[in-house]
Amino acid sequence: MSVFFLYANINSVENINYIHFFEILSLIISFSYIIIGNILPKCQPDKLLGFKTKWTLSSPEIWKKTHRFAGRMFILGAVIQMIIVQIKLTPNPIIVVLFVRIIIVSICFIYSIYLYRKEHR
Repeated sequence: MSVFFLYANINSVENINYIHFFEILSLIISFSYIIIGNILPKCQPDKLLGFKTKWTLSSPEIWKKTHRFAGRMFILGAVIQMIIVQIKLTPNPIIVVLFVRIIIVSICFIYSIYLYRKEHR
């Protein structure tokens, strides 16, 4: 939020535009997901951080593979999200944020199920 107001102050924006606010907000969210994508592969199985499902907690190897994959997917999703927002393919960037996040998290959970079933055959 403060980044947006700093931007508005520097550019002498008198009428704060709805679209600019959500573009900046979606970019901030994208950068936070890049940071999360860098942290996920390094996290250990615990009750605080990560994809905590029956499948990922069943094996340290599944946990490690799932979180390595999820880290890459979060970074890829954030980059795709930034590109879509910057070339203005949609009038509401927050829709892009939600859609990309739902897709990325769903893919990560499906991948963890795939690894679980592959290991327990």
